Amino acid sequence: MAEEFNIDSLKSASNLKLEKTLDSLDKDLHTLRTGRATPAMLDGVKVENYGQFVPIANVGTISSPDPRTILITVWDKALVFQVESAIHSSDLGINPVVEGVKIKLPIPPLTEERRKEMTKKASEYAEKAKIAVRQIRKNYLEDLKTAQKNKFLSEDDLKRESENFEKTIKSFNDKIDTNAAKKSKEIMTI
Repeated sequence: MAEEFNIDSLKSASNLKLEKTLDSLDKDLHTLRTGRATPAMLDGVKVENYGQFVPIANVGTISSPDPRTILITVWDKALVFQVESAIHSSDLGINPVVEGVKIKLPIPPLTEERRKEMTKKASEYAEKAKIAVRQIRKNYLEDLKTAQKNKFLSEDDLKRESENFEKTIKSFNDKIDTNAAKKSKEIMTI
């Protein structure tokens, strides 16, 4: 093999992208409500802070004093309205209660309909991750074919590397399915 093509660096870069895709899926799944109050539910909510949109965690302290309540203590009193507004406009379905610089989020029990919506959302996140995995696979295989065409890989090496990467892809798709199924089960558990 020539120095212009390095199969190990190609594998490493592709595996890193796959890991990032899985991490992104886990973050997305973590934002879904399960009926229990967790500060992570607010991860996707952005607040306008002097012209910029930032995560709620950047403007206050988020805690969960009990399984049915999230408490946000906003550091800047001027931002309380923006935080309340951001929560209202999010798809969380929670009505905030403002008490000075503290905002309480009482987490109502999920209805059967809302649980099904959340499960559907988990499936959408999983599908988005699988699409990203397919794109990574496509790019990897194209790079291998280009290397083979440029005589950096033999046809046997191309076939072997393609088959090995297919096993890696299957492993990541299985992890995606497992994580989404686990979250769906968590959502549907009352």
